[in-house]
Amino acid sequence: MAYLGRIRSGVAFSLSKLCIWLILVFALWFQFFNKGWNNERVIEHDVISYYAYLPAVFIYNDLTLRFIDVSPSEYNTKFWPSKTPEGNYVIKTTMGMSFLYSPFFFVAHLLAENLGYEPTGFSVPYRFAISMAVLFYLLMGLLILRKLLLRHFSDFTTAITLILVTWGTNLVWYATIEPGMTHVYSFTLFVFFVYLLERWFDKPTLTNSILIGLLSGIISLVRPTNALIGILVLVWGVVSFGDFKQRILLLTARWPMMVAIVLSAIVVWLPQLLYWKMQTGYYFFNSYGEEGFFFQSPQIFNGLFSYRKGWLVYTPVMLFAIIGFFFLHKYAEGKTKAILVFMVLNLYVIFSWWSWWYGGSYGARALIESYSLLAFPLAAFVHWALRLKGVKKAGILLILALFLFHSIFQTFQYYHGAIHWDSMGKTTYWASFGRLRPMTGFYEAIEPPDYAKAMQGIQATVKREKPQFLTIKKIVADMELVDSTGKNIISQDGSLMLLHSGARISSKAFEGSYSLKLNRRNIPYVSGQVPVKPGQRWLVSVKRKAHRSNGILALTGEDGRHFYQDIRIGPTSGVQGWDSLSLLVTIPETDISHLRVVLQSTGWLNVWFDNLSIQQVE
Repeated sequence: MAYLGRIRSGVAFSLSKLCIWLILVFALWFQFFNKGWNNERVIEHDVISYYAYLPAVFIYNDLTLRFIDVSPSEYNTKFWPSKTPEGNYVIKTTMGMSFLYSPFFFVAHLLAENLGYEPTGFSVPYRFAISMAVLFYLLMGLLILRKLLLRHFSDFTTAITLILVTWGTNLVWYATIEPGMTHVYSFTLFVFFVYLLERWFDKPTLTNSILIGLLSGIISLVRPTNALIGILVLVWGVVSFGDFKQRILLLTARWPMMVAIVLSAIVVWLPQLLYWKMQTGYYFFNSYGEEGFFFQSPQIFNGLFSYRKGWLVYTPVMLFAIIGFFFLHKYAEGKTKAILVFMVLNLYVIFSWWSWWYGGSYGARALIESYSLLAFPLAAFVHWALRLKGVKKAGILLILALFLFHSIFQTFQYYHGAIHWDSMGKTTYWASFGRLRPMTGFYEAIEPPDYAKAMQGIQATVKREKPQFLTIKKIVADMELVDSTGKNIISQDGSLMLLHSGARISSKAFEGSYSLKLNRRNIPYVSGQVPVKPGQRWLVSVKRKAHRSNGILALTGEDGRHFYQDIRIGPTSGVQGWDSLSLLVTIPETDISHLRVVLQSTGWLNVWFDNLSIQQVE
């Protein structure tokens, strides 16, 4: 197999290189299939904080983020800072990802106006730039990983391993649908760290030391828990306790190089330390507040095997990487113990986090960077399996193929909503098994985690009891009526007016003949207001038909400054393709006289709304 594919002309053909380009083409196709940059799905969730440094510095020229106070309704979806006791804004995450985005951000910023887009930092060119950035880092990571694997395994084994590590895991999701998240970037940084570390042991030059230090700095600045990769300096290549003692002596003898590594890492962290000092008065600051680790009760079993987010449930291919540890010493001496030490520590730290399922995500996303190391035992298993003969070989390769295609199918299940982002349980997992889309009643059967209790170290689910309200006043806009001018939609009692009847269409409706059709190309939103008083409770709900939760229901004060709530995910409604969005709000004790209800498209695809209900309840 090591000589597979040598072309007769004498030019070496590499199957593993071909696989890398196929992986990249597949990822590119998936990105253009999804077009997240058009649907505003790239700079969202955690990425809002990872990215915030770039527009704050280079577009708004204000790293203090005080411009948010000028127009909260404009910026509350673009910046999610924490606040210090003194009232200063602090970007929640460290700035490592902004460093990695920056070359692509600058290209987008140079081209935005020429392409007809506003240079706001959030328009299509910027989102597209991040989508392409992840593919660049993925390509670099796979090329370096290939080089490392080929030192121990055949080209054929390496090719299969690269496919399994990408298509067979949740890495492909974060290389395509959520390209701004840290995991693919960290995966590549880890691979590069191993590559430089091996080079440093061979040639401990000052240049290599500085490179390792700079890389260590950016790795930890992207995600501070990534600093665990530094343990490899002590154990990479170590086989016995005697080897470990020799390693300590070696590092001690090379102390000038170690100092260079540490100083180089500090240089990378210096902007972050100065930023914290500027905003908080301290060089070190915990911007996560009450969020933290519970090292006394790590949720390792749940993290590996639970239906909610179990790593081996949603990434079963990695079972073979675990088995591969038994074979790795035969092909790559000195890596088995090092990777095991790292994985044990990494699992302990990752699953000690208060939200061990890491919020809304596909699978155990916090383990994706570890695939850079797990590729070695996975390759060892593949190499061992390829050396078998007959039925055993065919059987194992068949299971590998089934797990690969199952993982790809689960990725599409997650895309279509048959796998929930944080609330899967035994019932919903098996009800969705083999289904591309969620079953009827899926959202009623999910088991949402209790985030408030989780922050106290208590594992619990939210009881899904339907709240009972006494309705004092009810306003219903079923989209069937317009005012005398024909320009505005009105409620059944005439007390609510939704501006812009041009959004009213008759091609789709939840009930009756009409609904609202919105998209960012034509009519992006409609809104209406109802008079309210402080302390009142209002329950607002609407039916929605959309692709991948495009479209939100939002509530705010009349000027958008007193409060803001929105929702984009809700249970199915019982009518094919329609779901229900609802929000309960208590009017704050401020100078506010009207509640503004907004139905809005969040992307370029169409979204339909029907049966808007606004109730005062108690």
